[in-house]
Amino acid sequence: MGKIYPQNISSAKIISKIIILLLGFTSIACSSEKTNESLSNIQNEYKAESMKYSSGVSVNTDKGNQKYVRITIINPHTLFDSTYTPEDIMSKSALIFFNSMSNEEKKSFNYIQIIIENTQNSFSNEYPINTLTKINDVINETILKVSDDLIKQDYNHLINFFAEDIMKDSLINGLKEADSIYGKGNKYAFIGFSFINTVRDNNNNKIPIAKFKILLERIKLTNNVDLYLNYESKTNKIVSLDF
Repeated sequence: MGKIYPQNISSAKIISKIIILLLGFTSIACSSEKTNESLSNIQNEYKAESMKYSSGVSVNTDKGNQKYVRITIINPHTLFDSTYTPEDIMSKSALIFFNSMSNEEKKSFNYIQIIIENTQNSFSNEYPINTLTKINDVINETILKVSDDLIKQDYNHLINFFAEDIMKDSLINGLKEADSIYGKGNKYAFIGFSFINTVRDNNNNKIPIAKFKILLERIKLTNNVDLYLNYESKTNKIVSLDF
């Protein structure tokens, strides 16, 4: 049986450390690349003049020390487009960046703060990472599937995403009537989300309602239609649909 000499052990340790360092640098490089890509996507999406980014911003709150990712969108030209509100831009930008983060980064930060700056005024909103996790799941598991069903006119499948107390026949008839008047839905785009607290349970507690905005293009219309899906977190169902 061969002997392992001290110099071989030392060399093995050095090689091991080099590999670990290289893996670390690779991870940082990948993270930086995804960050830059997501910032570029946000800038292109909203035709912004430039972007600012900072991470690890520490803010002392009543919940303790909170770590922020801060993204500033400077002069987004789509802010003056009737399609987008400031909240649309901020909420979707937060999701775009959230989806570029690694699991480790999501655990390291508490909030993504989005700021819009232009020559006239500024807007700001903070999005908790845990809330974005839930919102992202709802979009993928419900909102986009409902949008697909609207395009396919698959109303029997679509209705499964709605609350039990919804007048389902009336909803289906209303959607069919809209299709006959304005034309079949051609394509859709997710625009953004917001929160409303208008529903209360039997104990008078507020139940968070997430409002998702979808831009629906119809064949017979020259202008697109804004579609709002209101989602209740308690039942994990859509409680209303508005145009």
